[in-house]
Amino acid sequence: MPSRQNGTSAHGSEPSNISYPPGIHVPSLTFFDDDQRQEVDWTTQEKHFSFLAASGIHGIVLAGTNGEAIALTRSEKADLVRSARKVATDHGKSALPITLGTSGTSTRDVIDDCIVAGEAGADFVLVLVPSFFHFAMSKDAICEFFEEVAAASPLPVLIYNFP
Repeated sequence: MPSRQNGTSAHGSEPSNISYPPGIHVPSLTFFDDDQRQEVDWTTQEKHFSFLAASGIHGIVLAGTNGEAIALTRSEKADLVRSARKVATDHGKSALPITLGTSGTSTRDVIDDCIVAGEAGADFVLVLVPSFFHFAMSKDAICEFFEEVAAASPLPVLIYNFP
Protein backbone atom coordinates (compact mmCIF):
# COMPACT_ATOMS: atom_id res chain seq x y z
CA MET A 1 0.00 0.00 0.00
CA PRO A 2 1.33 3.49 -0.75
CA SER A 3 2.61 5.53 2.14
CA ARG A 4 0.06 7.88 3.65
CA GLN A 5 2.57 10.66 4.15
CA ASN A 6 3.03 13.66 1.89
CA GLY A 7 6.37 15.32 1.77
CA THR A 8 7.39 14.00 5.19
CA SER A 9 8.59 10.81 6.75
CA ALA A 10 6.38 8.79 9.06
CA HIS A 11 7.52 11.14 11.83
CA GLY A 12 6.79 14.30 9.87
CA SER A 13 10.38 15.41 9.34
CA GLU A 14 12.19 14.31 6.18
CA PRO A 15 10.81 14.84 2.67
CA SER A 16 9.76 11.77 0.75
CA ASN A 17 8.85 11.26 -2.87
CA ILE A 18 5.70 9.22 -3.33
CA SER A 19 4.85 8.37 -6.92
CA TYR A 20 1.32 7.75 -8.01
CA PRO A 21 0.98 4.02 -8.66
CA PRO A 22 0.90 3.06 -12.33
CA GLY A 23 -2.15 1.53 -13.90
CA ILE A 24 -5.79 2.36 -14.42
CA HIS A 25 -7.30 4.55 -11.71
CA VAL A 26 -10.99 4.83 -12.49
CA PRO A 27 -12.93 7.99 -11.66
CA SER A 28 -15.97 6.62 -9.86
CA LEU A 29 -19.35 8.19 -10.23
CA THR A 30 -21.27 9.15 -7.12
CA PHE A 31 -24.85 7.93 -7.11
CA PHE A 32 -27.70 9.88 -5.54
CA ASP A 33 -31.23 9.08 -4.46
CA ASP A 34 -33.89 10.28 -6.87
CA ASP A 35 -35.75 12.49 -4.46
CA GLN A 36 -35.76 16.08 -3.23
CA ARG A 37 -32.81 15.65 -0.81
CA GLN A 38 -30.62 13.76 -3.30
CA GLU A 39 -28.62 11.99 -0.60
CA VAL A 40 -25.91 9.55 -1.63
CA ASP A 41 -27.47 6.26 -2.70
CA TRP A 42 -25.22 4.01 -0.62
CA THR A 43 -26.73 0.75 -1.88
CA THR A 44 -25.98 1.60 -5.51
CA GLN A 45 -22.64 3.16 -4.55
CA GLU A 46 -21.44 -0.01 -2.84
CA LYS A 47 -22.60 -2.17 -5.77
CA HIS A 48 -20.59 0.09 -8.07
CA PHE A 49 -17.51 -0.12 -5.82
CA SER A 50 -17.87 -3.90 -5.83
CA PHE A 51 -17.99 -3.93 -9.63
CA LEU A 52 -14.89 -1.74 -9.79
CA ALA A 53 -12.94 -3.76 -7.22
CA ALA A 54 -13.70 -6.99 -9.09
CA SER A 55 -12.84 -5.55 -12.51
CA GLY A 56 -9.05 -5.52 -12.17
CA ILE A 57 -8.50 -1.77 -11.92
CA HIS A 58 -5.43 -0.42 -10.13
CA GLY A 59 -7.12 2.37 -8.15
CA ILE A 60 -10.32 4.33 -7.56
CA VAL A 61 -10.68 8.10 -7.80
CA LEU A 62 -13.59 9.43 -5.75
CA ALA A 63 -15.24 12.85 -6.07
CA GLY A 64 -13.02 13.73 -8.96
CA THR A 65 -14.98 13.70 -12.16
CA ASN A 66 -18.45 15.26 -12.07
CA GLY A 67 -18.16 18.14 -9.62
CA GLU A 68 -18.59 15.98 -6.53
CA ALA A 69 -15.50 17.46 -4.86
CA ILE A 70 -17.30 20.75 -4.36
CA ALA A 71 -20.88 19.40 -4.13
CA LEU A 72 -20.46 16.73 -1.45
CA THR A 73 -20.09 17.50 2.22
CA ARG A 74 -16.82 16.66 3.91
CA SER A 75 -18.63 13.90 5.81
CA GLU A 76 -20.02 12.39 2.59
CA LYS A 77 -16.56 12.39 1.02
CA ALA A 78 -15.13 10.63 4.07
CA ASP A 79 -17.96 8.09 3.93
CA LEU A 80 -17.19 7.46 0.23
CA VAL A 81 -13.59 6.68 1.12
CA ARG A 82 -14.58 4.39 3.99
CA SER A 83 -17.14 2.59 1.83
CA ALA A 84 -14.72 2.12 -1.08
CA ARG A 85 -12.01 0.87 1.29
CA LYS A 86 -14.42 -1.61 2.94
CA VAL A 87 -15.65 -2.97 -0.38
CA ALA A 88 -12.09 -3.25 -1.75
CA THR A 89 -11.04 -5.09 1.43
CA ASP A 90 -14.04 -7.40 1.14
CA HIS A 91 -12.72 -8.27 -2.35
CA GLY A 92 -9.26 -9.02 -0.99
CA LYS A 93 -7.84 -5.73 -2.28
CA SER A 94 -7.23 -3.78 0.92
CA ALA A 95 -4.22 -2.07 -0.69
CA LEU A 96 -6.21 -0.72 -3.65
CA PRO A 97 -5.16 2.95 -3.90
CA ILE A 98 -7.99 5.37 -3.24
CA THR A 99 -7.73 8.98 -4.36
CA LEU A 100 -10.21 11.58 -3.10
CA GLY A 101 -11.03 14.77 -4.98
CA THR A 102 -10.85 17.89 -2.84
CA SER A 103 -11.99 21.41 -3.42
CA GLY A 104 -13.30 24.35 -1.50
CA THR A 105 -13.59 28.08 -1.40
CA SER A 106 -10.36 28.59 0.52
CA THR A 107 -6.99 27.01 1.18
CA ARG A 108 -8.22 26.12 4.68
CA ASP A 109 -11.22 24.21 3.26
CA VAL A 110 -9.02 22.20 0.92
CA ILE A 111 -6.52 21.39 3.66
CA ASP A 112 -9.39 20.24 5.89
CA ASP A 113 -10.59 17.97 3.07
CA CYS A 114 -7.07 16.51 2.79
CA ILE A 115 -6.93 15.81 6.53
CA VAL A 116 -10.34 14.14 6.53
CA ALA A 117 -9.36 12.09 3.46
CA GLY A 118 -6.34 10.75 5.33
CA GLU A 119 -8.35 9.98 8.44
CA ALA A 120 -10.95 8.12 6.33
CA GLY A 121 -8.34 5.92 4.66
CA ALA A 122 -7.56 7.57 1.30
CA ASP A 123 -4.06 7.22 -0.11
CA PHE A 124 -3.91 10.36 -2.27
CA VAL A 125 -5.82 13.60 -2.74
CA LEU A 126 -6.70 15.21 -6.04
CA VAL A 127 -6.62 18.96 -5.47
CA LEU A 128 -8.42 21.59 -7.51
CA VAL A 129 -7.76 25.32 -7.16
CA PRO A 130 -10.52 27.04 -5.12
CA SER A 131 -13.38 27.08 -7.57
CA PHE A 132 -14.72 30.57 -7.17
CA PHE A 133 -11.48 32.49 -7.52
CA HIS A 134 -9.30 30.50 -9.93
CA PHE A 135 -9.88 32.98 -12.77
CA ALA A 136 -8.58 35.85 -10.64
CA MET A 137 -5.51 34.08 -9.28
CA SER A 138 -2.06 34.75 -10.70
CA LYS A 139 0.28 31.89 -11.55
CA ASP A 140 2.28 32.70 -8.41
CA ALA A 141 -0.85 32.57 -6.24
CA ILE A 142 -1.85 29.22 -7.73
CA CYS A 143 1.64 27.81 -7.08
CA GLU A 144 1.54 29.14 -3.50
CA PHE A 145 -1.87 27.55 -2.99
CA PHE A 146 -0.61 24.12 -4.05
CA GLU A 147 2.57 24.50 -1.99
CA GLU A 148 0.54 25.39 1.13
CA VAL A 149 -1.84 22.48 0.62
CA ALA A 150 0.99 20.01 -0.03
CA ALA A 151 2.84 21.16 3.08
CA ALA A 152 -0.25 20.68 5.28
CA SER A 153 -1.72 17.54 3.71
CA PRO A 154 -1.10 14.18 5.37
CA LEU A 155 -1.46 12.58 1.92
CA PRO A 156 0.38 13.00 -1.38
CA VAL A 157 -1.23 15.70 -3.50
CA LEU A 158 -2.14 15.34 -7.17
CA ILE A 159 -2.69 18.65 -8.92
CA TYR A 160 -5.95 18.64 -10.82
CA ASN A 161 -5.44 20.85 -13.87
CA PHE A 162 -9.01 21.57 -14.83
CA PRO A 163 -9.74 24.73 -16.83
